Amino acid sequence: MTETAFDCPYCGAFTTQHWFKLHAARVDTERRIPAIPDEAMKERIRSSKDTENKKNLLEWIGKMDSGMVFLDQNKQGVYIYNDVNNLFLSQCYNCKKVAVWVCQRLVFPPQRLGQGPNADLPDEIVQDFEEARSILNFSTRGAAALLRFSIQKLCAFLGEKGKSIDDDIASLVAKGLNPLVQKSLDVVRVIGNEAVHPGVMT
Repeated sequence: MTETAFDCPYCGAFTTQHWFKLHAARVDTERRIPAIPDEAMKERIRSSKDTENKKNLLEWIGKMDSGMVFLDQNKQGVYIYNDVNNLFLSQCYNCKKVAVWVCQRLVFPPQRLGQGPNADLPDEIVQDFEEARSILNFSTRGAAALLRFSIQKLCAFLGEKGKSIDDDIASLVAKGLNPLVQKSLDVVRVIGNEAVHPGVMT
């Protein structure tokens, strides 16, 4: 948070990042809860004859449904009553996406650390692998358990029985698995076992 240019957590480009401090306006006393579009609201907007506002509202709903943080100018002149401290946004000059920071820690999108997944991995294993990368900062034990789980799935994908990770790795070694890869798998297997003990991941 001391830089105005760094690798974007979304697109990875090293580029200018625009910082935003936040202000808070309390949700009006009549509604009392945030405006989250539901199906009834969407249907009302879709059936509206106000073409100009309809287009803008449908675009807003699309952004809300994406679950992403985004910026929207307040053009209604509502007074702002509170400054928000220790919560900041950064917007990438390249992809325009918004990241959320608490104090000096990136909280959204989840930061993916380490090497990315191999392009040949099946989507199901990639999903587990990426989840492990995204939680590494928050739970090394959880990340280790997910990596072990990924290896077990990978062994099954490669034609092994998929029941005992020890037996599967031994079988792959007998078939000529590179010793360096074997050592790497064994490290993850041992650490992953410690992480999930005494529970069992399915």
